[in-house]
Amino acid sequence: MNEFNQEPGTQQVPPAFDQPQQGYNQVNIDRKVSQLGRPMLGFMEAVKICLIEKYCCFTGRARRSEYWWFCLFIQIVGWIIGGVCFAIYFKSHTIEDYINNPLSLILSPAYIGGMVVSLAFFLPSLGAMVRRLHDTGRSGKWLLILLASIIPLVGSLVVLVFAIVLIVWNVQDSDRGENQYGPSPKYQ
Repeated sequence: MNEFNQEPGTQQVPPAFDQPQQGYNQVNIDRKVSQLGRPMLGFMEAVKICLIEKYCCFTGRARRSEYWWFCLFIQIVGWIIGGVCFAIYFKSHTIEDYINNPLSLILSPAYIGGMVVSLAFFLPSLGAMVRRLHDTGRSGKWLLILLASIIPLVGSLVVLVFAIVLIVWNVQDSDRGENQYGPSPKYQ
């Protein structure tokens, strides 16, 4: 008997959490997980993948969570390093020094240290962006449009429009299954 046609005066006891419910089995659960995809990557896991496991990797695919968590990490590190650089510079200089000689900030050791860190993040961020484009079924060669920034005036407009297009592409869901760049890291 089920819960709708049980005898009066009896109470049906729900199954324990560790016991499988009637009608559910591991195959049904696996099918639901594969349709929804694997759970989102965490912040630290995404940073570990981009900085350690795939530091300079331009092949394969990257999930949305991997890409966006890594972008957040780069922004946080950039703000911290920028704040430290300015604090170090303005500890020994005044605003008047900067106004009289703006190059003094660019030539300061703190600013140069910040540039070194930025260069260290350049390849992993480029790799993550290429892998994210691969995940949506697009070639990483689309990033070559960013070279249009060297064209005066028109290049800036092209890069601005393309940046908006890149954001739209990067928020799209992964291609299900395997595409020309490999198996889906989300729908396996």
